[in-house]
Amino acid sequence: MSTAAQTNSDTTWLRIPHYKVAALNPKLAGRVPELKHALESGLSACPDTSRENFYDVELRAGWAYPRARRYANGISHCLFPHVAGC
Repeated sequence: MSTAAQTNSDTTWLRIPHYKVAALNPKLAGRVPELKHALESGLSACPDTSRENFYDVELRAGWAYPRARRYANGISHCLFPHVAGC
């Protein structure tokens, strides 16, 4: 089950244990373990106000843009080499 708690007006604490994490782009599959670990441990995330259940999260290897799906036992994600603004 997912846990999200508002930490301030722009960020959310996102913790989603026991979810499947998959790269939409096979070239990014090597970055899946870092995102999965971060989601299981919990991390600060910036919700995308224009897309429900999408977040910008900063990882050591760069930014990730996960989609937290509420009705499925999984997370799908895309990784973008951009600097997101929270």
